[in-house]
Amino acid sequence: MKPAAFQAWVHEQQNAAKAPPGQAGQAVFASNGCASCHTLKAANATGTAGPDLDKLPAYANQAGKPLEAFVKESIVDPNAYVQPGFPKNLMPSFSTLPADQLDALVTYLVDSSKGGGK
Repeated sequence: MKPAAFQAWVHEQQNAAKAPPGQAGQAVFASNGCASCHTLKAANATGTAGPDLDKLPAYANQAGKPLEAFVKESIVDPNAYVQPGFPKNLMPSFSTLPADQLDALVTYLVDSSKGGGK
C-alpha cells in the first residue's frame, strides 16, 4: 500500500471512530453486506434470506433473551438461536468484528428495531 493510500485509510478509520453510534453502526451494517440478506427499514434494506431485523424485539422475546444480548449473540454465534423458518448455517459468524464495530452494530440494530434508528 502506498503511503498516501495508507494515510487516507487511517483518516477514514479515525472519522468512523468519531461517528455517532448510529452512524458507526449503520456503516458496519452496510460494509458487511447485512442488507443483502436482512430487511431493516432504518437502512432501507429489503433482503429476505434472513430474518427481518425490524422484528428483533419479538425474536429476542421468543428466544427468551434480553434484546441487546440476543442481538450480539446472533451476530457472533448466529446458530445459537435460529428464527423458525430460516435454515441453520446460513449466516456467517461475525465474531472477528472489532469490539467497537460490534458494539456500534448492536446499538444500531437495537435502536433501529425499536424505531430509534435512522
